[in-house]
Amino acid sequence: MAAGFSWLLRQRDIPIFGVKGSQVKVIYEPADFYNELINRADAAKSRIVLASLYLGTGNKERILLNKIEDNLTRNRDARARVLLDWCRGTRVTNQESSASLLAQLVRKCANQVRVAMFHTPHLRGLAKKWIPQRWNETIGLQHTKIYIFDNSVIISGANLSSDYFTNRQDRYVLEI
Repeated sequence: MAAGFSWLLRQRDIPIFGVKGSQVKVIYEPADFYNELINRADAAKSRIVLASLYLGTGNKERILLNKIEDNLTRNRDARARVLLDWCRGTRVTNQESSASLLAQLVRKCANQVRVAMFHTPHLRGLAKKWIPQRWNETIGLQHTKIYIFDNSVIISGANLSSDYFTNRQDRYVLEI
């Protein structure tokens, strides 16, 4: 380990995961990020975990959910877990939201899918009642973007939405 990071080894309360450089792949293009998600969602044998700010409601997002549904239908031992932010995940656009799309997946694969929506404890009572959508997101969000397929992990800055799948380049690192 580089001298500048040797202090990490002395910390008892910080988890450290050793990864060889040969196990890391940088994904450079949004389309490649999307294809990686689609292919891994289709091929996962035991687990799919998606943690993101939100899931978009467009065609590409539906294709991703369909791949997950197809996988779970074929593979009864597989499980999918989704964590989104409550404020962003329940924001309605064109009469749909992340939550409404995921509800369809839960109905179809109820025993294999769990969806959790992080709700900041700072948005309660009158604030929750009176602060409108979009503005309520300024109070606090769940903002991680980690996508796990079996033992592979994609750590990213990209949400699960068409913009990030097509023309909005972000950071994508795949650990195999």
